[in-house]
Amino acid sequence: MSHSKTTFSDLELAQLDSVFESVCSKVKPVGDLDEDTKVAIRRRLFVLACNGMWDDLAALRDHLVLNLTRSKARNFARKVAKGSLALCDPNECRQRSMMCDRLALESSSAIARQRYCDLAKTWLAIAVQLERRLALLDEWEEKRRSPEKA
Repeated sequence: MSHSKTTFSDLELAQLDSVFESVCSKVKPVGDLDEDTKVAIRRRLFVLACNGMWDDLAALRDHLVLNLTRSKARNFARKVAKGSLALCDPNECRQRSMMCDRLALESSSAIARQRYCDLAKTWLAIAVQLERRLALLDEWEEKRRSPEKA
C-alpha cells in the first residue's frame, strides 16, 4: 500500500475518473444512480486514494462497488423487515442478485467474490420475502372481494 497522497497529476485524476466510471457502470444496471450517490462515490474514492489505496486501482474499484452494494442491501433489508416498503418489485431484487453474481465472477479478490456471493443470496432472500408478502396481499384481496361461500 502506498503512502498518503495530497496531490494528483492529470494522469492520476484521469485514472480516478476511470475508476469512478467503472464503479458507476457496475452498479448502474439495476437503476440510474442519483447525484447524491455519485457524489458519495466520488468522495469515498478520493478519500481512499488519498489514504494510500492507490497501488491497485482494480482493488479500489472492487472495494467501492462492494461497499455500495452491501449498503444498498442492508438499507433495503431494513425497510423490508420494518414493513415500510409499500409495494416493491421482487424482480429488482433478483436483478441485484444477478448483478452480485456477475460481480463475483469478475472480481479478482477471493474475499470480494465471497462477499458478492453472500450479497446475491441476501438479495434473493429479500425477493422471496417480497413475493410471499405480495402473495398474501393478493390472497387477502381475493377473499375480501369474493363473498363467502356457504
